[in-house]
Amino acid sequence: MGANGPNYNGIHHFGFEVDDLNEASQRLEAVQAKRLTQKDGLDVAMAPGRHRNFEMKWAGPDEVVFDISHTGWQTLPE
Repeated sequence: MGANGPNYNGIHHFGFEVDDLNEASQRLEAVQAKRLTQKDGLDVAMAPGRHRNFEMKWAGPDEVVFDISHTGWQTLPE
């Protein structure tokens, strides 16, 4: 259940694919975005020929949650 309860209507969260996760994190910290997850696992190698979804969750000043990812989100097998 999310922070707004089980009957929440509206956008839950959204994501941005970024080229450089560290640079994006520094820019978000500079504007006082709130980091909700750490970068644990960032340097774990992907198996050859495999995609690894990785994201960090942040919240803006209005508490809307968003993700940033340097790998994107693969939802279907390639």
